[in-house]
Amino acid sequence: TTEIYTLSLHDALPISLFMSRFLQLSLIALFLTTAVSSFAQRDTVFWFAAPDVSSGVGQVPVKLRFQSYDQPATITVSQPANGSFVPLTLTMPAFSSDSLDLSSVISQVESPAANVVSNNGIKISSTGLINADYEVIAPGNKESFSLKGGKALGINFYTPFQKFWDNAATSPATYSGIEIVATMNNTTVLITPRTAITGHAANATFSIVLNAGQTYSARDVNVTAASSLAGSIVSANKPVAITLFDGQLVQSSCSDMIGDQLVPTPSIGTDYAIYKGTSSFDRIYVLATQNASSVEVTGSSTSTTLINSSETLEIPMTDQLMYIKSSKPVYVYHVSGFGCELSAAVVPSLNCKGNNSLAFSRSGSDSLGVILITRSGFEGNFLLNGSSGIITPAMFQTVPGSGGQYKAARIFFSTAEVPVNSHNMIVNLADI
Repeated sequence: TTEIYTLSLHDALPISLFMSRFLQLSLIALFLTTAVSSFAQRDTVFWFAAPDVSSGVGQVPVKLRFQSYDQPATITVSQPANGSFVPLTLTMPAFSSDSLDLSSVISQVESPAANVVSNNGIKISSTGLINADYEVIAPGNKESFSLKGGKALGINFYTPFQKFWDNAATSPATYSGIEIVATMNNTTVLITPRTAITGHAANATFSIVLNAGQTYSARDVNVTAASSLAGSIVSANKPVAITLFDGQLVQSSCSDMIGDQLVPTPSIGTDYAIYKGTSSFDRIYVLATQNASSVEVTGSSTSTTLINSSETLEIPMTDQLMYIKSSKPVYVYHVSGFGCELSAAVVPSLNCKGNNSLAFSRSGSDSLGVILITRSGFEGNFLLNGSSGIITPAMFQTVPGSGGQYKAARIFFSTAEVPVNSHNMIVNLADI
């Protein structure tokens, strides 16, 4: 497996402030923007439940960003449960990048309320393979949610959340939430929240019924970190997609929303490599889905911890590069920072498979780079836009604890190498 994390700073911050969204596209890719958004998947159909971002902290502009591959793509954005929503369309040539601005329809897109069935679920359909992510780019409050296509759909989920930072007290209020969207009619969803949410007590399982495109928002309105939805369980009789969200976390003089689209339990694994951001605030959250899960964490030293189903291991990240190996499948959620600006991503496991190419774009002139994690012996086979001299073997270091299996590199690109609004492709010629 080859992993790519792409980093781009969307706030006008000095270079010492970085890190953000993880995006997995075939090569398991992560794109960062003062936000860490996880592994997006190239596909032709994507479902998404957009969280309610408080207008008091900045909720617009909001865009859907796309990259195409070797075929042109006609993209349609619809809301199957909302007859008043006028579908949006976009036609893209092959090997191109573009976006749709959703700011003018934000009231129809965002989740309107807690503990009610709503009609705001988004469906993206494309005639060709694309990457897609939902990006909030409000000044001072930015995050990208990498959409994972079919990999996001499932019937069993556990929800990883951070447990260190408080949400800000704002007006309108911010909160932590689980956003659920159904893809088929008559979908019964069972929810077991690990803290009290609007309308329901902690650890009390309840059910809702959704039709295709309908959503449900489970909100923890307690802003303290001590109240967490970590380890909550969502199951359904038909495929659903889930969004995780913290509305506005307070860190030093900064505050930021974080979140990502979740993957179901069949898509998680036992082996993870994590590259640190550029601040001292990184934290890793390992969530067990089975009892007696042994978690070994290796950086400059090695520790082993046993956790049970729905329990979370919090790891303050002080080493630049760490390796996590568990005895049973776990979720790994990385909250990272560019300075004091925060972002988060569900990290893709090294156990998952990918392709040998990844498309990405640069939306602004701020700092942008990639973190590459690849099997040892293949670090000399990378091309950026067909050029072999930009990503070189000397940039890679061995991932500690992996027995020499993996190497990782963090590489920043100038605007000459990766121009603003350009379409770019990273390829590995020898491995996925």
